[in-house]
Amino acid sequence: MEKGKKSLLSSMKLAMTSVVREFRKEKTDLNNSLASPKNLEF
Repeated sequence: MEKGKKSLLSSMKLAMTSVVREFRKEKTDLNNSLASPKNLEF
């Protein structure tokens, strides 16, 4: 039982980590596109 709980917890942790990484990547891409001059011509 304890082992199953641990593996579930670690897989949840892994999922959260990947979600956070994706979110950071999206945010960085957004910041980069906002910072680039060619996108400032509205």
